[in-house]
This record gives sequence, structure tokens and C-alpha cells, in this order.
Amino acid sequence: MWRTSAVVVAAVLALAACSSSGGGGPTTPPAAPATQTTAPPTTTPAPTTPAATPEATAQGVALTLDPCAVFPQAEASTLLGTTAPAGQPQTLDGGGKMCVYAAGAEGVAQIVVAQATSGTDAGAVWDQERARANQALQQALQSQAQLTPTLADLPGLGDKASTASYAATIGPVTLAGSAIYVLKGATFFGVSVLRLNGAAPTVDALKAEAQAILGRI
Repeated sequence: MWRTSAVVVAAVLALAACSSSGGGGPTTPPAAPATQTTAPPTTTPAPTTPAATPEATAQGVALTLDPCAVFPQAEASTLLGTTAPAGQPQTLDGGGKMCVYAAGAEGVAQIVVAQATSGTDAGAVWDQERARANQALQQALQSQAQLTPTLADLPGLGDKASTASYAATIGPVTLAGSAIYVLKGATFFGVSVLRLNGAAPTVDALKAEAQAILGRI
């Protein structure tokens, strides 16, 4: 219920493809498929929103919080290194929430918040879901770039926490990203940031953000 990274990565890859094909006339035709690729990430979550509510109690707790208030626009802008547009809140299968800040060619930042029925259930799927999120990220990128993810445990934050970092190159475009995943009781959240031709947030920056979020949920 926490696997959403591939959707956001696909959107960023479309932006990267557009950026890398903008140098001259011969590269204009390939830009059309890249534009079409952008549409599914935008439209895919929308049909899920009404359908997710009836299923929420079967897979997790249906959250009522505003994910864009948990991870505010100003803080997303800081991590992105540019002014982020208003966040786009979404409801996920299983009752979780997501807020996406899509900053065009600068990159994208997102938060996912989910709650299991108990802390035991959440802890039991921690490794599984984190591994699946990483696998989805690799699958989303493998056709266009070589992904080099690095996962590291982060003690002293919530009940469990870890960070992820990755980098890839698509033509002249450098893709850099970092993420933090935190489990506190039955509640899980993940913040991830992808930058195009820019540095990803540091572990310290992500940790500070995660500490602020823990005070809001």
C-alpha cells in the first residue's frame, strides 16, 4: 500500500526526455512520445481516489489527514531548491495519502503517509514494502538509465527509519534523488525528492524534515 515511487519517477523521466530532446529540429519527433508518457502518471491516481475508500479498512486505516499539510509547500520547496507549486493530494489504495509537488523541469517532491491496523503489522511488512518500492524504482528507470540506489538504516528516528539515494543519467540530463522512510507505531511515511540537473537533498536535510513531520502525525 506504500508503493507509489514508480508513478512519480515516470513523470520525472518524461521531463528528462523532453529536456534532453530540446536541442534541435531532428530531436523534435521523439519529444512527442515523452509528452504522452507524462499523461498516465497524472491520470492514473485519479480513478483510484474514489475506489480506495471502500477498500481502506481491508488493507490499512483510512487516513483523514491532509498530506500536503503534513509536508508543507514551503518545506518541499526547500528540499527541491526551487519554489514548488501547490501540492496535489491523493488518496491511495489501502487508505493512505500522498501529496506531490511537481516543479516541472526542476524535479518533484512527494510524501506518502499510511497507517497499518497495528504496529506489529506495520513492522512485519517494513522490509518487504521498502524493497518493493526500490524494485519499482529500478523497473521504472531501467529502460532509460542505469540506477544506482543506496539504502542505509537511520537509527534514532521513529521506531525504524532508513534513507535511499540514487543517481542516473538520461542523455545530457542528470537525475539525482534521495528519500527517507520512517515507521512510528503503526504509521509509515516516506518523503522522496527527485532533481533534474541538481543535487539531491542530504541525509541531514531529510532527517530534519522527517523530525518535523513526526510532530504533525
